[in-house]
Amino acid sequence: MPKWKFLFIAVALLLGNQSHGSFADFEKEFSEQPEKLVSWNEMASEVDRWRDGLGKPIDSGIKETVIILNLLDLKTRQSCEGHTDWGCPFPWVDFDLVDAESLKEVSDKIAEYSEKVKPFADLKKFSLEEWEERESLYAKLWEYRNLRDKIRQEAYLPIHGLLENFYRTRSASYENEIFLEPLYGRIFSFGGQWEHVRSDLEKEQKLQEYREEMQTFTDFLIEEFLKYTESGKVGSN
Repeated sequence: MPKWKFLFIAVALLLGNQSHGSFADFEKEFSEQPEKLVSWNEMASEVDRWRDGLGKPIDSGIKETVIILNLLDLKTRQSCEGHTDWGCPFPWVDFDLVDAESLKEVSDKIAEYSEKVKPFADLKKFSLEEWEERESLYAKLWEYRNLRDKIRQEAYLPIHGLLENFYRTRSASYENEIFLEPLYGRIFSFGGQWEHVRSDLEKEQKLQEYREEMQTFTDFLIEEFLKYTESGKVGSN
């Protein structure tokens, strides 16, 4: 039996002997690029060891999405396949891409200037000097807030690019289209934000649609992974 067959079987066993899903659909493509099959195998092994704060493994319904995102150097932080009895009734993935040190420096400045503007919050009348000082402090506060948002958005640009390319040729409903929250780095179907005005039956129906959309996006990501060399870039326009 060829070496790639052994590797493919090993990964299939690792993922729970599932006969469906994105990875299984790309058997031929992975067999032609055994080095990428090895990379998938290694990442799948690592992801399988990850646990959340409750000691639970990654949901099987979002595991392949997490694997391929990390293979594309888009480090994930948390994820869920979506549930209607607890948590969010839609699949989602959070990313850990922002430089923590840079963000802390800016966040400290935001905290500093937030304290400095507090004395002016309750003033009903201002002298000219007070008004100028107030405006100067608020200008600095907003400068650092904007810088914080810029740091976050720049970190998430590769994901934005992938989603843009994904939907360039794909037609999806407004409800189901995967949305990137640009300040906190979460992807999920846009309609998931309307969970509180839906019946239990509607939540179940939409959850299946959202899962299918995330699975289709995962297929796209695997295609991108197989398409580009190690020096190639994904998510570019």
